[in-house]
Amino acid sequence: MVRLYQISTALMFCVLFATQALGSFVFSSSERGNIEIKWNRRVIRVAVSSSVSDTAPNIKKGSNVSEAIKRSLITWERELGVRFQIVSSDTANVSPQGNSGDGISLITAAPTAENLQIFGENAQNLPAMTRIFFDRRGRITEADIVLNPIFQFSTDGSFGTFDLESVLVHEIGHLLGLDHPPISAGVMSSQVARNGLYGMEQTSGRQLSFADLAQLRSVYGNTDRSVECCAEIKGTVTGNERIAKGNVIWLEDAETGRIAGSASVGARGEFSVKGLSSGLYSIYLRTNGEEGSVTDEFVDTIDLTPGESFSMEIVPQNVFAVNTLEFIGAMGQMSNAPVQADPGGELMLLLAGRVEKRSFTIGSSSPYLTIQNDTAIDQNLSERLGMITVGLRIADDIPVGHYSIFIRSSDGSRSYLPGSIVVTGSRETPLLQTLLKN
Repeated sequence: MVRLYQISTALMFCVLFATQALGSFVFSSSERGNIEIKWNRRVIRVAVSSSVSDTAPNIKKGSNVSEAIKRSLITWERELGVRFQIVSSDTANVSPQGNSGDGISLITAAPTAENLQIFGENAQNLPAMTRIFFDRRGRITEADIVLNPIFQFSTDGSFGTFDLESVLVHEIGHLLGLDHPPISAGVMSSQVARNGLYGMEQTSGRQLSFADLAQLRSVYGNTDRSVECCAEIKGTVTGNERIAKGNVIWLEDAETGRIAGSASVGARGEFSVKGLSSGLYSIYLRTNGEEGSVTDEFVDTIDLTPGESFSMEIVPQNVFAVNTLEFIGAMGQMSNAPVQADPGGELMLLLAGRVEKRSFTIGSSSPYLTIQNDTAIDQNLSERLGMITVGLRIADDIPVGHYSIFIRSSDGSRSYLPGSIVVTGSRETPLLQTLLKN
């Protein structure tokens, strides 16, 4: 059953809007431009500052810091085929911005002026930041991670803190040369929520997504012989200049609906999504128009073979959505952050956006997600924002990954919240247990 409620401009119904941005690249030697940056070493040495400890003032007492660091490194290590060597260090400060650092890749949480300076004007928003040094060939020579001293971290899901392991997994992705994707569907998303948002521990960032793996393979190639890789979908979005700029392509696995990758559309309409395993992919285009109008459209379904580079031309329909979704939530809170879901569970979702009093339906591109709704509208809408409550049932056998929710208007136009549902699985595999013991 869908219920649509009037929302006052002051949002007096006590729905909390709350997101926190996660750290991003700070290039020290030069702007990266089109240079692909990565490590060319099989062993990457990471020095952990003594400021990152169980007794650090910005880490909750009783947190298992050493295990969080080890687990976050192993998360990437087992997919990349490299080995991280952890050493202890009394060094507190990251290397200053410039052409070269001190050669030590450091993880620090020291509340020093040098470490706070790296955040600049974003000190109140970013829980962590990574500074990378690389040479003219794009080879990374050093990467320093700073946990923002003004924020609180924990490993036990304490309310109001950031999950330490999730933040470290994200920043280690930057350490490896990965950037934020345009579609938030994985640990490299540009946003992370504090524990307690939606009444949940925010631990989904501990586990790499389908899209994270594609991004990793696009830079380092395939290191998993069991995966048939690596294919690419590329092309151009045609049309006038307004249409070509600021748009996004995203891919979903056609069989499961999981987000598989995304790319921004360049100034000339060009795009490329690399690192894809073989399989069937659904392609979507988000077109941004004037005054915040958007349209999300299904483009095509492509069957990729290992190593294939598929080229295509996309002509936007330029039919903007009547109804658009902007926020998602649960338990009386709304945000841009995805809602975590368990296999076999049920959720009461909150959806908000520019929703008019017209016939619409809520759906998902995944056969593993069932929307329990109809198109009945109970009350009038405000002019700016409308909220919908909708039931969601998750199949027992749903694969781990990020999934999308959409609103379909009576004219057929759609607006998506891509990657807004994240399903996690058990990380305690025999391999991980063995690695943690060593």
